[in-house]
Amino acid sequence: VVAFSACPQDILPINGVGREPTEAHFEILD
Repeated sequence: VVAFSACPQDILPINGVGREPTEAHFEILD
């Protein structure tokens, strides 16, 4: 199962004054 979210919250001031989107991180588990 793979799930990603592209949320408009990325461009709100919650990420700092520059409103830079954060990187997506993932991990593959066996």
